[in-house]
Amino acid sequence: MRKAENPLIVLSGSYDTLSIAPQMGKGLNAASGLMAINDIARTFGTLLDDAGLKSSAKYDLMFILTPGAGVNYEATNTFLDALSSKIAERIQFVLCLDHLASEGPLTLHVGSTSGEEQESFAKATLKLMKQVASLTNTQVSFAKKFTAGNFYEFEHLRYSEHGIVAATLTSLSQKKFAH
Repeated sequence: MRKAENPLIVLSGSYDTLSIAPQMGKGLNAASGLMAINDIARTFGTLLDDAGLKSSAKYDLMFILTPGAGVNYEATNTFLDALSSKIAERIQFVLCLDHLASEGPLTLHVGSTSGEEQESFAKATLKLMKQVASLTNTQVSFAKKFTAGNFYEFEHLRYSEHGIVAATLTSLSQKKFAH
């Protein structure tokens, strides 16, 4: 029997573009997280039509689409500030999807982890992602990113700041906002 409140896995992406400066969310890449979340939600929706799979699910999924990636992920911060503690406590891991449409290798930028259970879950998730990537001939590298003062290079840093294990999957090794 499925628990009423399983732990949550959150998939997050930005749905907007902001072109006030070079390299800030333009074109197809700005919506690539939205497109990936749409496909993932559709796939899981189809899978969960099977009552057996639905009742045996160990995690619940939450999909979040936010504007404001180009303005220091302020909408993500606002969401987190308003998030009820009951839901926040259920979140086991957040995967932020950003700039996925570019050719080339993907980088998984990870935030800090706290607590043995969360760290263990994050390591298992990273291992699984690397296995999946190898099946699709996609290269995935890993990088640990911290904030640079008040600037958040990737969305997962906003979650990490709130004590939530998070990572950003992107084709960017780092964001560049000026030439």
